[in-house]
Amino acid sequence: MDRSYLFAPGHNPKLLGKVFDAGADAVILDLEDAVPPDAKEQARVLVARALAEHPAWVRVNAARSDLCAADLDAVAGRALGIKIPKVETPEDVRWVADRAPGAPIVCAVETARGVLAAAEIATVPGCATWPWAASTCSGT
Repeated sequence: MDRSYLFAPGHNPKLLGKVFDAGADAVILDLEDAVPPDAKEQARVLVARALAEHPAWVRVNAARSDLCAADLDAVAGRALGIKIPKVETPEDVRWVADRAPGAPIVCAVETARGVLAAAEIATVPGCATWPWAASTCSGT
């Protein structure tokens, strides 16, 4: 079980060069909020390169968006798993699972709509649990 997780913004080559040596049990490379809109494509390229050398999770942009589709095109099949932000429906998870077959998916439930659908979200095949999460597909 991983005890610590370290996030790194995917567009920062300096941090991507250091994050894997920082001592965390697991690394999460961020393509979402930590990456400015004008750096999204650069981040995808850098994260894909990093995944070729190091195991890591990837936090993608919101499910069912063009940004997330581009993220998954770049990292599906390479990442240890996918962390989805702002999950509100089971369809959000299924959409990602269809584009990243076999990858464990961790869902961040961040809205009231997501909380109301959490039990359904948790039943989607592929949905995983963080060791520190209170229940499947919860936590951020």
